[in-house]
Amino acid sequence: MRYRHALFALLLLPAAAFAQSDADRAAIAELAGRFETVTRNADMAGSLQMLPPTLIDSIAAQLNITREEYLGHMIQAAEQTAALIQVREVEIDMEAMDWHEAPDGTPYALIPTRSVVEVREAPGAADVTVLEEDSRTLALKDGGEWHLVRLGSDKQQDSVRMAFPNLHAEDFPLPQMKELAQ
Repeated sequence: MRYRHALFALLLLPAAAFAQSDADRAAIAELAGRFETVTRNADMAGSLQMLPPTLIDSIAAQLNITREEYLGHMIQAAEQTAALIQVREVEIDMEAMDWHEAPDGTPYALIPTRSVVEVREAPGAADVTVLEEDSRTLALKDGGEWHLVRLGSDKQQDSVRMAFPNLHAEDFPLPQMKELAQ
């Protein structure tokens, strides 16, 4: 009888709990630390290295350009917006990382992410709007390695779902944004 109770208790545990390992957690934690650093430093090239290659290739294909052209456009766009947006803070809360499993059994994690940025209307403008965004960062394996994707908008989430059809039915939370006093 005790055996059946123990087996029943194990069946109630979420399947995704078995998907994580110490190696997975360590790999994601290392990526999260790098992500915080490259975000604070506005290092677009560094942040692009953390994206899943499948996602980059999918977006490039949608735009009918090569991977290299897409990466070049992204770096150029980031350089242009760097004069308008400055990152004050970024935190990835690894303690609150939540493990999930796609319908096909693929493990992934959602990590609460908080950012505070200053936004200017024009380069060098004195007036600044300070925004705080609470969002999620998606950790998933692509090509056997963990990668991170910020789930900051409907469009970003749609791009992830298009690149990874196994995540199509997953319900990712949208970010919450609020203006802060300067």
